[in-house]
Amino acid sequence: MKLTTIIFAVIALLAGQTQLKLNKEKSSITIFGTSTVHDWESTVNTFDIRGDKDGNSIKNLKVTMVTKSIKSGKSIMDGKTYDALLEEDHPQITLQADQLTISDGKVTGSGKLALAGQTKTIAISGKVISDNNSQIHIQGANKIDMTQYGIEPPTAMFGSLITGDEVTIKYDIKFQY
Repeated sequence: MKLTTIIFAVIALLAGQTQLKLNKEKSSITIFGTSTVHDWESTVNTFDIRGDKDGNSIKNLKVTMVTKSIKSGKSIMDGKTYDALLEEDHPQITLQADQLTISDGKVTGSGKLALAGQTKTIAISGKVISDNNSQIHIQGANKIDMTQYGIEPPTAMFGSLITGDEVTIKYDIKFQY
């Protein structure tokens, strides 16, 4: 088993790629939304991000978020979130990107977001806060119209509280490599 790991590490080094290692303690993903009563936010508590740094690009990026780890601090809202995201049938939200480009302090590209059983291509852009020989720090935000994924905005209080169609996913990600 160790020999296989060493072989893959040598191949990656020879190819100029370095595997990114997520610093989970210093990374965060937060979802912001609106409603007819008040704005809201939820934190994604369980997620993993994998990919390879290859010069001025990030290749084979895969983000996996556990749907049931999305928490607002309000159990009723969390339950409505899980129902809207069809958590029982789709316990994970994933984003995959073959290649993102790093240039002029930005990371850009596109990826496939799988959410509530539907997959759509989305634009990805973020700000590179730092990029040196051992780490990369990226921040950004993506707006997503939930109705494009067949998600009906949750309601509460007998329909007097209706969430907006659009949410903003903000991320602050730190990798070691």
